[in-house]
Amino acid sequence: DRVLEDWELKLVWQASHKLGSPFGPLVRLLILTGARREEVAGLSWAELREDAAMWHLPAERAKKGNPLDLPLSSLAVQELAALK
Repeated sequence: DRVLEDWELKLVWQASHKLGSPFGPLVRLLILTGARREEVAGLSWAELREDAAMWHLPAERAKKGNPLDLPLSSLAVQELAALK
Protein backbone atom coordinates (compact mmCIF):
# COMPACT_ATOMS: atom_id res chain seq x y z
CA ASP A 1 0.00 0.00 0.00
CA ARG A 2 1.36 3.36 -1.00
CA VAL A 3 0.83 6.56 0.95
CA LEU A 4 1.46 9.99 -0.52
CA GLU A 5 4.52 11.83 0.73
CA ASP A 6 4.07 15.27 2.25
CA TRP A 7 5.44 16.98 -0.85
CA GLU A 8 2.98 15.04 -3.02
CA LEU A 9 0.05 16.05 -0.81
CA LYS A 10 1.18 19.66 -1.11
CA LEU A 11 1.12 19.42 -4.91
CA VAL A 12 -2.33 17.80 -4.90
CA TRP A 13 -3.62 20.47 -2.50
CA GLN A 14 -2.30 23.27 -4.70
CA ALA A 15 -3.68 21.68 -7.87
CA SER A 16 -7.11 21.20 -6.25
CA HIS A 17 -7.66 24.97 -6.29
CA LYS A 18 -7.62 24.86 -10.08
CA LEU A 19 -10.45 22.30 -10.19
CA GLY A 20 -13.18 24.56 -8.87
CA SER A 21 -16.27 23.41 -7.03
CA PRO A 22 -17.26 20.72 -6.15
CA PHE A 23 -14.16 18.73 -7.13
CA GLY A 24 -11.53 20.98 -5.56
CA PRO A 25 -13.21 21.00 -2.15
CA LEU A 26 -13.81 17.24 -2.45
CA VAL A 27 -10.09 16.60 -2.96
CA ARG A 28 -9.20 18.87 -0.04
CA LEU A 29 -11.75 17.14 2.21
CA LEU A 30 -10.22 13.79 1.29
CA ILE A 31 -6.84 15.10 2.42
CA LEU A 32 -8.17 16.76 5.58
CA THR A 33 -10.34 13.90 6.81
CA GLY A 34 -8.51 10.80 5.59
CA ALA A 35 -11.94 9.40 4.69
CA ARG A 36 -12.57 7.26 1.63
CA ARG A 37 -13.59 8.77 -1.70
CA GLU A 38 -17.13 7.36 -1.64
CA GLU A 39 -17.65 8.47 1.95
CA VAL A 40 -16.72 12.08 1.21
CA ALA A 41 -18.52 12.16 -2.15
CA GLY A 42 -21.70 10.81 -0.53
CA LEU A 43 -21.60 13.12 2.49
CA SER A 44 -24.98 14.65 3.25
CA TRP A 45 -25.57 17.81 5.25
CA ALA A 46 -27.63 15.77 7.72
CA GLU A 47 -24.46 13.85 8.68
CA LEU A 48 -22.74 17.02 9.85
CA ARG A 49 -22.91 18.35 13.37
CA GLU A 50 -21.62 21.84 12.73
CA ASP A 51 -21.94 22.98 16.34
CA ALA A 52 -19.53 20.21 17.38
CA ALA A 53 -17.41 20.23 14.19
CA MET A 54 -18.23 16.54 13.79
CA TRP A 55 -19.15 14.32 10.87
CA HIS A 56 -21.31 11.34 11.76
CA LEU A 57 -20.79 8.64 9.15
CA PRO A 58 -23.68 6.17 9.46
CA ALA A 59 -23.01 2.44 9.56
CA GLU A 60 -24.60 1.81 6.16
CA ARG A 61 -22.05 4.11 4.49
CA ALA A 62 -18.96 3.07 6.46
CA LYS A 63 -16.63 0.43 5.06
CA LYS A 64 -16.77 -1.97 8.01
CA GLY A 65 -20.43 -1.31 8.79
CA ASN A 66 -19.72 0.55 12.02
CA PRO A 67 -20.86 4.15 12.47
CA LEU A 68 -18.06 6.67 12.84
CA ASP A 69 -17.87 10.11 14.40
CA LEU A 70 -15.08 11.99 12.65
CA PRO A 71 -13.91 15.26 14.19
CA LEU A 72 -13.49 18.03 11.64
CA SER A 73 -10.62 20.49 11.71
CA SER A 74 -11.38 24.17 11.31
CA LEU A 75 -10.01 23.96 7.77
CA ALA A 76 -12.39 21.08 6.95
CA VAL A 77 -15.29 23.11 8.35
CA GLN A 78 -14.25 26.03 6.10
CA GLU A 79 -14.17 23.76 3.04
CA LEU A 80 -17.66 22.46 3.83
CA ALA A 81 -18.97 25.98 4.44
CA ALA A 82 -17.68 27.02 1.02
CA LEU A 83 -19.76 24.26 -0.57
CA LYS A 84 -23.04 25.47 0.91
